[in-house]
Amino acid sequence: MWESWSLWSFQALLVRYAEDTADSKDKLFGPFQKICLAGVQQYVIFNFTSNLIEFVWREVDRYDPALCQGLSGHTLSCEQEFYLVQDYITGALWYSCSIAIYAILRFEHAVPDSLRPIGPYWKFWGAKMIVSMAGIQRMALFFATKMSVVTEVFALYMHAYLLCFETLLLSALHFWAYPATGYFKSASPG
Repeated sequence: MWESWSLWSFQALLVRYAEDTADSKDKLFGPFQKICLAGVQQYVIFNFTSNLIEFVWREVDRYDPALCQGLSGHTLSCEQEFYLVQDYITGALWYSCSIAIYAILRFEHAVPDSLRPIGPYWKFWGAKMIVSMAGIQRMALFFATKMSVVTEVFALYMHAYLLCFETLLLSALHFWAYPATGYFKSASPG
């Protein structure tokens, strides 16, 4: 879920810097801003909801595995039922993420002069790399689990372990892309 939150935070940064510029005076700016924000928010909401569904599904399977059999009329456990749906959820999340990234890209390209002072290029690629690395890693570990190369517990461990290294590398990029100075609209931070 953190990757969707990073996209939303990045979109908020772009909007903040474009709000009081010449581009924001255009009558289409407000509606365009809302459309781009909706593109990112749908990913945040969908990502949160899919994670919540997976959590609830697994907990139901843990405490009352027969409940899913009674609800669906199948002989499968809740976890097996979830695995049948998980491929579709994963595909939908990729599509949803693509919409969010496209919305940010469109916003950035629509108001380039307004965003030039904050140098959005590396910031955008930093945010996109967070999402892409997390998504590709999750997909690779998902398929490794499906093909019985690793257990699900080991895949979760690897996901957390790899995030530590990814965070270090992405922090270095973000340290450069988001310097500690120059982010106040006025001369003084107050």
